[in-house]
Amino acid sequence: MIQDFITKPVESEILELEIRNIYMIKKLFAVIVLLGVAHWASAQTGEIRGKIIEKSTGEPMAGANVVIESLTIGTTADLDGNYSLKVAPGTYTVKISFVS
Repeated sequence: MIQDFITKPVESEILELEIRNIYMIKKLFAVIVLLGVAHWASAQTGEIRGKIIEKSTGEPMAGANVVIESLTIGTTADLDGNYSLKVAPGTYTVKISFVS
């Protein structure tokens, strides 16, 4: 009889487990929603990319600076002269400079 009392869950314990399950489901739902919003927000980003080459020789200009004039972002061309910038969709003026 004492053993039956120990192994049988009390109604308050069952209720507590149900509340925990509901809480976990809510947390899981919130995480899924946040991941969906993050994915949607990342889809609103465009990209400006290109390759910088020396006009007279056709050689890539590694280390050339690329700056978007209206924003405070920029990058440097890689060894092959390639660059890439993530920006919101729109029209921009790109300034390229190189110090030899």
